[in-house]
Amino acid sequence: MFTKDLLVIDTETTGLDIAKHSLIQVVAVRLNGSTLAETDRYSTYVQLSAEAWELQDPKAREVHKIPYDSLVSAPTLESVLQELEARFNPEDVLLSADNLPFDFGFLYEAYRRLGKKMPYDFHGVDIWAFAYQYWCNTEHTLNPQKRLGFGLSDVAALLGVTATGAYHDALTDCEVEAEVLRRLLARIS
Repeated sequence: MFTKDLLVIDTETTGLDIAKHSLIQVVAVRLNGSTLAETDRYSTYVQLSAEAWELQDPKAREVHKIPYDSLVSAPTLESVLQELEARFNPEDVLLSADNLPFDFGFLYEAYRRLGKKMPYDFHGVDIWAFAYQYWCNTEHTLNPQKRLGFGLSDVAALLGVTATGAYHDALTDCEVEAEVLRRLLARIS
């Protein structure tokens, strides 16, 4: 199916502005490129200073609901990125996400802030593109007016994927994204 394994990533951040906000949770689930079976996963919060926490967009806090206490003793951004690279060699995986530009952008900015080059290939698999194609062409479309405004939970519901936790927890979202990708590819291929 794919020549490389897929690394499904999901992040939670302190807001939507890449230049101003920070990563606070990073999750990666590796899928075998041929079978899409999960082979490894990594999930962590990211340490954040009190100053950076105060710069958080209040709407972001409402969405992710991550308490500051979870970030105080979390690994530093540098150690998170080192662990990510050690577990998932950038040459062996292709990044994938629902709305890949968002997660890729924050990862890219995280490396830049540390004075490092982003090691992962900018080519990736955006699950949203497959979801959009399926959503627009299915007779099960719940609301045709929502073609531009549907989200991961909408597509998951349409495909019968049930979240094991709350949406906007990066681990839950990553698990759902991986299963949505499997089901979408089975239906459109």
